[in-house]
Amino acid sequence: MINRDYETIYEALKKNKLAFFIGSGFSKAECADYPLWNDVLETLKLDLAEGNTKDSLYRETDALKIAQFHRLKFGKGTTKKTTKNAFPKVAVPGDLTKRLLNLYPHCIVTTNWDRFLIML
Repeated sequence: MINRDYETIYEALKKNKLAFFIGSGFSKAECADYPLWNDVLETLKLDLAEGNTKDSLYRETDALKIAQFHRLKFGKGTTKKTTKNAFPKVAVPGDLTKRLLNLYPHCIVTTNWDRFLIML
């Protein structure tokens, strides 16, 4: 099975059709200080519930609702600042990013806030 996966990747690379979808796990692998999205949501939920983990707002699981509730309660600027503060101020791309970019993918789609993929 793994050999077939490598063959598929190799064929996509040869045809300039190799694409990657990169999520927060990639950034976390590069920099242990990077949060996963659930970590960021946890911070927003704690704000909403004022630290009360029994509050219904804390038990919310829909990421979009959590963000919207936070924005409605605290305002756009505070939500943006809270989210931004969850991420390290300085992070340097590492070997994983370099190896990924050395494959010269056709495209990379990412939901990440970091700039690892454009820093090199």
